[in-house]
Amino acid sequence: HEAIIDGSDQNVVDAVEACDKVIKDGHDASDEFERLAQTWQSLQSDRRHHLQEIDTIMAKEQNARLEACYLTWINHVEEISQQILNGIQMASLSDVIDAYTSLLTILQKLQSTSCQHLFCYVKQTVSYWHKVLRKILQREFDQVLTKIQWPFLSSQITSPSVDNQIDCKQELETLCSYLLKLQLPESINETSSISQQYKPLLPTIDLLVRPLRKRFRFHFYGKKQTNNIEKPEWYFTQVLNWIRDHSQYLQYTIQPILNRNNYQDVDARIEFIRGLVNVLVEKVTSDIPLLLSDEYCFSHTVDELLLFENELHNKYYYPSELPSCIDALEDDSVIDKWISLEWKNGKEKVSEILSSATAWKPKYREITQDSDPSLKCPEATENILTMLILMKERYSKLSNTTYMMRFVKMQLNLLDDLYSKIVDLTRGGPMQQLDQNYSYILNGVNHLIEVLHKWSDQWFFLDLYAKEVNLRKREEVVSEDDSSNLKREEEEENNNEVNGTIFD
Repeated sequence: HEAIIDGSDQNVVDAVEACDKVIKDGHDASDEFERLAQTWQSLQSDRRHHLQEIDTIMAKEQNARLEACYLTWINHVEEISQQILNGIQMASLSDVIDAYTSLLTILQKLQSTSCQHLFCYVKQTVSYWHKVLRKILQREFDQVLTKIQWPFLSSQITSPSVDNQIDCKQELETLCSYLLKLQLPESINETSSISQQYKPLLPTIDLLVRPLRKRFRFHFYGKKQTNNIEKPEWYFTQVLNWIRDHSQYLQYTIQPILNRNNYQDVDARIEFIRGLVNVLVEKVTSDIPLLLSDEYCFSHTVDELLLFENELHNKYYYPSELPSCIDALEDDSVIDKWISLEWKNGKEKVSEILSSATAWKPKYREITQDSDPSLKCPEATENILTMLILMKERYSKLSNTTYMMRFVKMQLNLLDDLYSKIVDLTRGGPMQQLDQNYSYILNGVNHLIEVLHKWSDQWFFLDLYAKEVNLRKREEVVSEDDSSNLKREEEEENNNEVNGTIFD
């Protein structure tokens, strides 16, 4: 029994020793794990440090590449600038334009770059050379214009024959081509701002207009006798003469040049007219302060301006969407003056018509009983309708809906005034000396009402009234400052019909 116990004790001792060994091994393993963990952390730290060094090196390398690329662009631009300078010194315009075109290509490629300083540098360089080359080409172009005797004068029997001036024609085409290549793209053209409604004239057309603009300012500004505010027909007629004298040359010489340079969508004659119209707009605008203080001169200038516009559109087919001399009149002070004169003259005209001895006699005396009823209309009604039609023809050239509606309201007020006069005239019914005219007055009033109904269905008045209603709705919504209502109103404008007419 003791042997068994002793054996058991030995087993316990062995077990304890085994446990101690296991515990010791565990401690050793834990120590080894901590050592390895520290080593791993050290390696990780070294790795991060090396990665940072690599990133730094790569960043420096990237910056070096970018700097090299940046300098390459700058050197390339400087080389091209030197080529342009050398070409100018050697009078080799073809090489100069080719180099400038390359510079322009670089600028277009750099539009999306984040290197704004580089882009600005190239843009400034292009702008500088554009101004320099424009002056050079302008001087060369003016010399060619002198050779072909541009501008053509009315005193000349005909324009110089191009067939006899082959050298001039070739030189003109070459310079036109250079000028078109010199033109800056709209995206980088500083003169083509968002505030400008129309594109600037092509350089070629602008230089053709330039000597005429200079002549116009010489004759119709300052203290020249031809600058007479009472004679606006002088400068309107002069511009029409210039258009007439140069149209054929523009159509058969300049237009083919534009076509061969991929400007088929540009009409040389129309663009030339647009340039001259701009000259007229400047002139009329500069005269407005003086015109507002002189009713006769104001009325005369408006009449001459409208006659000029009619000839421009009807004879030369000048598009209505391009700049117009009417633009000079679309100002609150001018419209106020214009409406007041129309109202004043309208009232005087109505009084004159009604006071005529034949006012209520049929305008067409010899009519049969079965004739068209409109022929039995009295002279007064016909003359008043003619007056209203002439008014409408004048203000219908405006582009501003609000201004045109003001004229319509003025006409409606004239009709109200006419109604009051007729009521006074027929008060008491047919009696005494009025008996013989009473039926004609009623017939005239009825005819006037029928004509107004017909006018209500005319496209001009329908469109004007619809625009006025929609504009009024938008103003009401905007005044409420409610964007959701604005959107709803816009949908209603597109989907709903406009009720009523302009004469209701």
